[in-house]
Amino acid sequence: MARRDIAEQLKEFRTLIANSRNHSGINQALTDFGYPLQNLEKGQALLEKFTMLHSLKSDQYGAKLNATDTVRADLQQLKNIFNEHLTLARLAFKEDRGLQNTLKLNTPLPGRRSAFIEQAAHFYSKVILHHNSLKRYGVTKAELEQAQVMVTALIQSQQQQAQKTGEAQSATQQCNLALKELQVWVRGYKAIVRLALGNDPQLLEIVGILVKV
Repeated sequence: MARRDIAEQLKEFRTLIANSRNHSGINQALTDFGYPLQNLEKGQALLEKFTMLHSLKSDQYGAKLNATDTVRADLQQLKNIFNEHLTLARLAFKEDRGLQNTLKLNTPLPGRRSAFIEQAAHFYSKVILHHNSLKRYGVTKAELEQAQVMVTALIQSQQQQAQKTGEAQSATQQCNLALKELQVWVRGYKAIVRLALGNDPQLLEIVGILVKV
């Protein structure tokens, strides 16, 4: 089966199964051919399973995107306040080389997100002990504590993003497996239908199988 839009495939599968189940003439032809009609229930169950998993996949990817947006927003917010505090700390402690080293004031900001978070967490855990020196620059202890909260929030956002990414990937795998299972059933059933209804092209068209004239 060629790659097609999922919605298009679902429409075809629903037509095939529903019309096969509901049309008495098709039911009779399948019975006469020796095809157990309860097998149509298996096809319906596979269709319902895939439909449910496809919907779940959409939900999981939506949650993943929201988690990603939260991480980006939290990261940008932390970067803004950290850069400001870093600049002011360099002014406040410009004569204290030891503290500059402790606070890593002259360490280049890392490009990797995880390394940046680590540096920010280290900075705030140390600089809050010297909050009195930052008062003259308008930085309060409460502001530094809030920045620490922002670091924690970002770490939690990253963990949430990782969880949602894993859930989305798992949902995708389950959805793909369900689709393949359904497609295999449909291929087999179509072969049966073509044999059972081969002398009646109108019945074939009812289940969505177009007959070339």
